[in-house]
Amino acid sequence: MPGEGSRESYTGVDAIYTAAGELADVKIGQMAKAEKDRRIYVVFSDRLVQQDAWMRGAMRISAGELLNIIRDTEEEIRSELLSFCFQ
Repeated sequence: MPGEGSRESYTGVDAIYTAAGELADVKIGQMAKAEKDRRIYVVFSDRLVQQDAWMRGAMRISAGELLNIIRDTEEEIRSELLSFCFQ
């Protein structure tokens, strides 16, 4: 629901939405600090948010970098499938 904090999970990836009035920057910093035993990736194009997450132990990439990773992965899968189907 709009304005309520929520979390969506899909194949090991969690998307976390902040509640109304909750700053995403603050939530990201809290999560990166709290989850020291897990590898956390912060996808955010704001350089200050990336730097804060990195200082708290999270990996950081921009939205554009994530899009490139997804596109490259799709192409690798497509190529593997085609080579498998036409052996």
